[in-house]
Amino acid sequence: GGPAVLANMGADRWVPHQFSQLSNRLVTPNGVLLMGVAAVASLLLTSGSVDLLVVLYSLNVFLTFSLCIFGLCVYWWRHRVQVNHAVRRLALAVVGFTLSAGIFMVTLVEKFAEGAWMTVLITGLVIALCVVIRHHYNATGKQLAKVDALFATATPPAPVENPPALDYKAQSAVFL
Repeated sequence: GGPAVLANMGADRWVPHQFSQLSNRLVTPNGVLLMGVAAVASLLLTSGSVDLLVVLYSLNVFLTFSLCIFGLCVYWWRHRVQVNHAVRRLALAVVGFTLSAGIFMVTLVEKFAEGAWMTVLITGLVIALCVVIRHHYNATGKQLAKVDALFATATPPAPVENPPALDYKAQSAVFL
């Protein structure tokens, strides 16, 4: 699932676009490679400590569950008037979010000294990196919009009345 999430995040500009590209086998090779490197790095950094790896895994799983179910709560809240039984679905989503977030918080508090602090640090760094990448793409988009606006008002050159004959052996260039 990790490479698929990276592909979606690449399409949404939270990680580099290269993660959203598919190979001829319809997989995201960059995402698979990054997941493999992250797994090896996790094993090396924790010296293979199963206790630490379980804390790392469980906290990130319940953080992900909580965020997904919170998104579902927001969805049902926005559609509570238009959709039949939306209030009942919202209530179910709120219960799911409460349970998932509760498990996350209990695990975080109980296991903080046993390695949860490392999970918070690593996850925080990944989130910060994603925010920096998103900021870069937004800033680049604004610069491209300025260039587009600058050239949108330019008048095209007049057509050449008697163009020279083409010399297919000479060097050529195209100016857009």
